[in-house]
Amino acid sequence: MTRRSIPLYRQILPWIYVLFFLLTAPILLLYSSGYRYNWIKQQIERNSTLIVDSIPKNAEIFLDHAPSGEKSPITLQNISPGWHTIRVQKEGYFSWEKNLELQPERVTFATGIWLWKKSEPSLLIDQSIAQLALANTQDALALLHVSATSSQFNWWRPDQELASAIDVTTTGRELPEPFGILPPGDPQQRFVIRMITTTHAQILMDRNFLRKEFALPPGPWKLWQIKDNFVLLQHGEEWLALDPSQSGKSYITQVSGDHPRWLDRAPRPTAIFLKKNEVWLWTLGQDPELLWRQSEPLTQAIWHDSGTTIFLATTQDIFALSLDERNGRVITPLAHFDQIHDLAMLNKILYIAGAKDGQDGLWKLEVE
Repeated sequence: MTRRSIPLYRQILPWIYVLFFLLTAPILLLYSSGYRYNWIKQQIERNSTLIVDSIPKNAEIFLDHAPSGEKSPITLQNISPGWHTIRVQKEGYFSWEKNLELQPERVTFATGIWLWKKSEPSLLIDQSIAQLALANTQDALALLHVSATSSQFNWWRPDQELASAIDVTTTGRELPEPFGILPPGDPQQRFVIRMITTTHAQILMDRNFLRKEFALPPGPWKLWQIKDNFVLLQHGEEWLALDPSQSGKSYITQVSGDHPRWLDRAPRPTAIFLKKNEVWLWTLGQDPELLWRQSEPLTQAIWHDSGTTIFLATTQDIFALSLDERNGRVITPLAHFDQIHDLAMLNKILYIAGAKDGQDGLWKLEVE
């Protein structure tokens, strides 16, 4: 009985399977691990990961202008490295869009994204208001009315009527300028500024350490505020901060601007200043940083509670400026007015003293 020979193709076929497996297994393994061939660079590299989160949540995410089918918050994996356009949008809100460079084998964060509500300003008080100030209790606004003969202000709360107007000219004291910005000074009277009569130079003295003196730059400096360990001094639009506890270099930082708007709950004292058409960020102990510059003068700047956004007002427009500086800051126009006098925020709502559609008064703008 003769043994039937196995056809050649059947002998070769198992080896073809083995060879195919040996060739494709590494490719599949690399692919499942996030590696791709970059045809532009002509090399294999691992893909990137993008984490997106927004307020409010459940916002649609677009990648390179195409819907990803995902909503925030989400982790998007296996994205090819390089520059990508990320857009986050939700009905009833202004969209957020930014170009970000994703690095191979790294995670890129697009988090803390605030989507601002699309809404129209509504008139609350039909009276001309020159300036606004937020009460220290954070529950009321002071409204300043200025006429040719007098100045008056009212306290106003969202759940109450206007309080009786107080005539500024009869209160026995002048309101600080700008309205509502009252420097605390030095309540303990620890520091005092003295002038050397022979040279007219000014010296800051620390009463706790009689031999500790700080020579000040030229100018009629006055004590403005004690902020944590820093002494803040001011003359005109010049501001100086120094930390008396430090030895050696006494001058820490110096900036020019109108007045500090402090960010509550910041790890270190942090403020923004307006200087005509510029916005400056000043963290005490660090060099000031220019946040924004434009051709049109700015009338007001205020913090959002998150500390990641500031609201800016020109004479006619209000917009939100994100402080994320990666590849440029995102600007969101919020409202247009005939004339804007001042801007304040109370209970997550923007209040505008200005005129719109020919009507002057106090306006409410919901942004969250």
